[in-house]
Amino acid sequence: MKAEAKVGVVLVNWNGGDLTIPCVESLLEMTYQPWQIVVFDNASTDGSAEAIERSIPQVNLMRSDENLGFTGANNAGIRKLLADGADYVWILNNDTLVEPTCLEHLVRVVESVAGIAAVGAKILYADPPHAIWYAGARHNPVTFNAPHDGVGRPGAFGPKDPVQVDFVTGCSMLIPRQALAQVGLFDEQFFAYAEDYDWCLRAQQRGLLLMYVPQAVLYHKVSASIRRNTLGQSQGTASARGHYLVTRNFLWVVRKHAKPWQTITAISIRMIQVFYHSAGMIVLQRWEKLCALWRGVRDGLVGRIARSE
Repeated sequence: MKAEAKVGVVLVNWNGGDLTIPCVESLLEMTYQPWQIVVFDNASTDGSAEAIERSIPQVNLMRSDENLGFTGANNAGIRKLLADGADYVWILNNDTLVEPTCLEHLVRVVESVAGIAAVGAKILYADPPHAIWYAGARHNPVTFNAPHDGVGRPGAFGPKDPVQVDFVTGCSMLIPRQALAQVGLFDEQFFAYAEDYDWCLRAQQRGLLLMYVPQAVLYHKVSASIRRNTLGQSQGTASARGHYLVTRNFLWVVRKHAKPWQTITAISIRMIQVFYHSAGMIVLQRWEKLCALWRGVRDGLVGRIARSE
């Protein structure tokens, strides 16, 4: 492993200093130290940017006056790191805590296998601890998605050695500089959700590999920032905005990448799910979410999308 490799980390903060600060502190305790940590503050209004600046002055804090979404914020951080000379960029959710050897294992694999687009870690739920959230993923050609392997299983589940996968989650993806040059950045049309799947499909179309590294471990407080900022007083586990983006972006991925027969099967199955969720929303009188869900269907099916390079 090349000890001199420059690994830059990008974290997006959105009213979540109490999540971001512990995450950075865990990064600073790793056996393989990041060369630079960029925290992109996505127009926070709770003073968390100032708290981060006071608590961890080692980070490079970038601020935006508007919320650029997961895609725009990460892209801004990536551009900064590439301009500064990073060899690798580690996209990492701010609601995570990393094991001390996590980056060491990721870098070892990415430097030992040619043609890698991204490597991902074993991701465990922070609560309950040691249950798997992500242990690789396989593409389903019929539904045109890539569900996580091992969800809810004990942490020891799955392969013991690095393996090729079809999808590396944007929660943690270490990307070589040359892969970003070939594939490009996240598609900012997506704003949030499914942009990582879109990126992985684009990488594979260019003949690049995606790898899962089970020795690299981190813990994820799943969707903590999203729920805090978007749910408000609404009930359930997803906001109206979340329903809209998830639905629209799934349909966009299908339109961008699926073969004709996959488009038929994937959209048919998704519409069955949409009708099922709609019935529940009607029963529970969650009209805002119902409208958002169907706006997502409309914009996903007929909205204009620009093709990624």
